[in-house]
Amino acid sequence: MSPPPDADRRRTAPSYYILTNLGQRDEPVGLPFALWIDYRFSPSIDKLALPSVLSAALYVYLFFAGLFIFRGIFTYSRWVFPKIEIQSEASPPLRHRVAWLGIMIAVFGAAIWDAVKAFW
Repeated sequence: MSPPPDADRRRTAPSYYILTNLGQRDEPVGLPFALWIDYRFSPSIDKLALPSVLSAALYVYLFFAGLFIFRGIFTYSRWVFPKIEIQSEASPPLRHRVAWLGIMIAVFGAAIWDAVKAFW
């Protein structure tokens, strides 16, 4: 069997397998991100001095918003790192990798910094 005619232009990005394995149902990796969102907004919610029912509803809303944001980041990551990639400088996913890197540094950098501050 001969390889496809464009086999030299295609390759599977290794990050694709990492990203798709993170999105499986049995690995809820969005939960820590959603809980971190609740942790970040906790001082602001406490300053509002709302009744406990409204505060709890706001925490639940922020939790689901965090899951939705994680889902968006995950979907964007799958688009930026496609399974089969055509080697071209004008490929749109190649141009978006810089934006993806900025988003990852901003989100996970802040989360890691909060974790470091918690232990100091």
